[in-house]
Amino acid sequence: MSLISMVPKITLIAIALLSICQLSIVQSFHVSRNTFCSIKPFQKFQKDNNHRFLYEQTMTNSLKASTSDEIIESRLEPPRLFYFILWISLAAYAFGIAPGGTAEATLVDNELIKKLIFTPYDGTTNPIFVAIFNYLGILPAVYASLLLPGSKKQKVPTLPFVILSFALGFFATGPYLGLRSIENSVSDSEKGRGSFLFESKITGLLLLGFASFLTYYGISNSFGNPISAINEYIELFKNQRLVHVSTIDFTILSLAVWDPLQEDMARRCEGKTTLNGIPAWGFASIPIFGPVLYLLLRPSLPLSVEK
Repeated sequence: MSLISMVPKITLIAIALLSICQLSIVQSFHVSRNTFCSIKPFQKFQKDNNHRFLYEQTMTNSLKASTSDEIIESRLEPPRLFYFILWISLAAYAFGIAPGGTAEATLVDNELIKKLIFTPYDGTTNPIFVAIFNYLGILPAVYASLLLPGSKKQKVPTLPFVILSFALGFFATGPYLGLRSIENSVSDSEKGRGSFLFESKITGLLLLGFASFLTYYGISNSFGNPISAINEYIELFKNQRLVHVSTIDFTILSLAVWDPLQEDMARRCEGKTTLNGIPAWGFASIPIFGPVLYLLLRPSLPLSVEK
């Protein structure tokens, strides 16, 4: 088996690892102070009766000096690094060895782009890919709704990455997800520039309406001969770089949305990562519709937060 033929499998493994890393954060996020104090090195230190007082004094000072946000941020460092690894891997794969690098395939890609921009719903382009390609316009809006509220506290400007993501997808979002810090405490007066556009429920309704239309279009135009539509999409995926990379981009963005979604949920739900009994990963597990539904159900930012 050649290295090139293994790349798609390696990409899927990398995506799976992202999910595993994120699930590990869920457990770390709920670590209490009692659990924090029960870590083995501290247990061993505590067993020495001669150092009991020194242990308790050290732990007290440590907890006072470290805020909950600092603890959470330190536990999120490995996934931040993974975003860079995933971003570099995707870029190397997309521009190096992804299928569709021939001159003929490039011409077909250019024609596909023209059709998707000017006549996307005339029935001449595979309906499944039309839906996926346009989903890539919804996901950046979802990310903007989740990331912009906490952008004022970021050292790295958020807005440029958000704007570029509408054209570049994860190629723009990935680096920012790796560079940003976690901001679980944001009041309404502290929300970042541009976030007011995405706080409105009207924005969520528009995104839901567009997502519903795309899904209906993809299904209804494939309903007459679904096997043919699926086979045509598979062939495009195998041979056209635009279709291939766009599909992988959509998959990664759909998986990675859990991270900013649970952060936004925590800042709006008093530190909790559930909304109406649904956990953050529950919303994120349903591509497109889950995150959009969350935007419609989420409460407003608190008027003030405890410093």
